[in-house]
Amino acid sequence: MKIICLFLEYMLDLFSFNWQTNYLFFPIISAFVFSLRYFANNSISDNAKNPFFGSMIMFSSQLIFGSLLYYFQYKTKENQKKPIKKISKVPLDYILNFSCASLDLLSFTTLLFLSEVQPTKPLILRMTQSLFLVFLGIPILHIELFRYHYVSIILTSTVMIIIMLIEGIFSDWTCLVLYLLSYFMNSLRYVLMKKEMQSCFYTAYKELMYQGLIGIFEMFIFIAIGNCFSIERVSFSNMKDAFFNISFRDSNVYLVIFIAGGCFNIINTKI
Repeated sequence: MKIICLFLEYMLDLFSFNWQTNYLFFPIISAFVFSLRYFANNSISDNAKNPFFGSMIMFSSQLIFGSLLYYFQYKTKENQKKPIKKISKVPLDYILNFSCASLDLLSFTTLLFLSEVQPTKPLILRMTQSLFLVFLGIPILHIELFRYHYVSIILTSTVMIIIMLIEGIFSDWTCLVLYLLSYFMNSLRYVLMKKEMQSCFYTAYKELMYQGLIGIFEMFIFIAIGNCFSIERVSFSNMKDAFFNISFRDSNVYLVIFIAGGCFNIINTKI
């Protein structure tokens, strides 16, 4: 009986709603909202889908969620200005913010384009992101690997290769390389975000607020360039058509994506 009580007490400590120290509850919520966003994205009607419209939803959720939470954090905590390093007279946080937002735009938009062709591949190849995070974290964040890390890397790689062979993913090399490149860029973004939070004393909320703002700005520049060169898929008219084709059901689905995406990005950045 004493063992059961101790176990229950331990579990309650793990699931305590302390947002600073709760290391188990965050990944559970993150996994749930990621799945919710994924299934919601797949349920949007084809004529209402547009990769850049999806990116706008994602960046808008980052900006709004990040701004609101950063505002409350600013109000409840003492805000101390801390010195930020400079590279060639440009503040390091400017460089990292623009780099992270650009990587986010490129990786997320590419994944949305690819998911229209191969909807099952992103779930299988997403495991590569764990490997990219480790390999990028060693030179940039100077993380140290232990024996169990090597075991985890070997197991993850083995399982991933087996699943890829079963699903026949290697048959389409172009799609495979683009998926891997997208996850590499997304992993690099996470590592640079961690670098910025360590070097520039940014919180997760401030990080996402700036990246959402920069991402929306970059996205419209990117579409404007595509519009000038008459690229059909990268144009304001294509994005406008997708917007006007949104039904009442699609609008509810996009609302779910907006909320789930905002929660996922906030929680993932804090993790």
